[in-house]
Amino acid sequence: MNILNSSQAVSKSQASLEERVKSLKISSSPETQSMPKSTIFAWGLCFIMMIVAGLMAWRSYKMTPTGTDSVQQKLPSQINKSSGTNTVKTGSEKTSPAPAIPGKENIVLEAKGYIIPMHQIQVSPKVPGMIEKLYVEEGKRVKKGDVLAVLESIDYKADFDKAKAVLQAATQRKLEIKNGNRPEEIEQSKQEYLECLSNLEQLRSDLVRNRRLTGSASLSQREMDVASFSFEGVERKCSKLKSAYDLMVKGPREEKLKAAEAEVDQAVADLAKAQWRLNNCVIVAPVSGVILTKKSEEGNIINPAA
Repeated sequence: MNILNSSQAVSKSQASLEERVKSLKISSSPETQSMPKSTIFAWGLCFIMMIVAGLMAWRSYKMTPTGTDSVQQKLPSQINKSSGTNTVKTGSEKTSPAPAIPGKENIVLEAKGYIIPMHQIQVSPKVPGMIEKLYVEEGKRVKKGDVLAVLESIDYKADFDKAKAVLQAATQRKLEIKNGNRPEEIEQSKQEYLECLSNLEQLRSDLVRNRRLTGSASLSQREMDVASFSFEGVERKCSKLKSAYDLMVKGPREEKLKAAEAEVDQAVADLAKAQWRLNNCVIVAPVSGVILTKKSEEGNIINPAA
C-alpha cells in the first residue's frame, strides 16, 4: 500500500512539472496571443494617415498644369484679332472627329476667352474731303488692298487735268526750242532781208541824186530831209533783219533750252502731286484684319490734319 502510494505521488509530481513547462512556452496561434489596445490604435492611425496622404498626392497631381494647360493659359493673350472664342478639342474628349491638320495630328487643345488684338492700325485719309461711299462695318474682316471708303474727287480730278495740260504745253515748247527753226522760216527771213537791201539801194540812189540838186530851185529842203530820213530808217531795218536771219541760222540759245527743260520738270512734279492726291481719294486697307471701330459715316467731311 505504501509503495503504491509513492508511485502515484511520483506520477502526480511529473504531471505537474510537465504542465508548468508547457505554461512557459509561447503560443503561436492568434487565438492564444492577444495584442494590447494601444498597439491596435497606433496601427490604425498610421493606416488612416497613409490613405489621406495618398488622396492628397493624387489631387495635387490632377491640379498640376501640364504642357497643354500652359498653352491654354497663354493662348488668349497671344491672339491678335478681335474678341471672340477659339476652341480646339482635346483627344481625351469624346467628340466628333475633326479634319486633321498636316503635321499637327497629335496637338490638341481647348481654350475659351476673349481675343485681344496685339497690333492696331488707325486708317485715315491722306487728303481732306467728303466721304461719298463707306464700305466698312465694325467686326467685318477685310483683306489687304480692299476698298474701305471713297472721297469726293471733283476738285482733285480738275487739278490733275490742269497739271496734265501744263505738262503737255511745256513739253511742246521744249521740243520747239530744241528742234530749232524750220528751213522755210529761215528762207523767209532771208528773203525779207534781201528785200530790205533792195529798198535801201533805191533810197541811197535817191539820196545821192537829191544831194546833187541841193541849192537849185527844183529841190526844196523838205524833200532833201525826207529822202535822208527814209534812207536811215530802211538802213536800220535791214540791220535788224540781218541779225534775225543770223540767229535763225545759228539756232536756239543753250540757256533757253535749259529753261524749257526746267519748266517741263516742274510740270512733271505738279502732275505727280495731283495724281497722288487723286489716287488717295480711294482709301484701301493697309493690312488684313478686322474692323474694330468706325468713327465716320457717309457725308462727313474729314481732315487728316485735324
